[in-house]
Amino acid sequence: MVLNLGYIVLLLTAFAVVAWFFSLRIEPRLTRVIVRNALSHELVVFMVAVGFIVAALAEVSGLSLAVGAFIAGLAFSRDPSAMHEQPVLNGLYDFLTPFFFISLGMLFDISSLDGLIWPAAVLVLFAILGKILGVMLPAWPRLGFGAALLLGVSMVPRMEIAMVVMQKGLEAGVSQSVFSAMILACFMTVLFTMLGLPVLLRRIPLAK
Repeated sequence: MVLNLGYIVLLLTAFAVVAWFFSLRIEPRLTRVIVRNALSHELVVFMVAVGFIVAALAEVSGLSLAVGAFIAGLAFSRDPSAMHEQPVLNGLYDFLTPFFFISLGMLFDISSLDGLIWPAAVLVLFAILGKILGVMLPAWPRLGFGAALLLGVSMVPRMEIAMVVMQKGLEAGVSQSVFSAMILACFMTVLFTMLGLPVLLRRIPLAK
């Protein structure tokens, strides 16, 4: 257990150091070359290629594709405004994001819903209370009750990272019922915020 944890920490550190070096030493020069030659989508193509390579290396190394892709994004985070100005990048994001949730939905065992209601309900309860209280209480003295409550409720949804963790857990041997209960709980936290936050925004003033 300790050796595995140390290995994961070492891998994350190595990936982070490489991303830091790339962001400071390589990415600025590459961007200047592309801008100087008036190239349009070459930077986006290069970013996608680097993202796939780093994500693949992370998966092969024992981490997650999602972790590798996140680290690849950090490597290009030196100038976020330049990335946001690339319309192709936004289009790729809109196109590729649904595939992640499609793959998770295909892993969900709908036949096990009968025994998941209460476990999922308990998970949802603690997820909501934990996020609201954990965010609201520290923010209350500075923001006031209303703004702190809004901030806490807005932080309730648990989707991508929780699902990535559960996906890796399923691959490691976590039971299908636990995985399905967690997926259902994630969905319910998102639904809770979608329904509750607009009501709070209309009724609670943001000022103290």
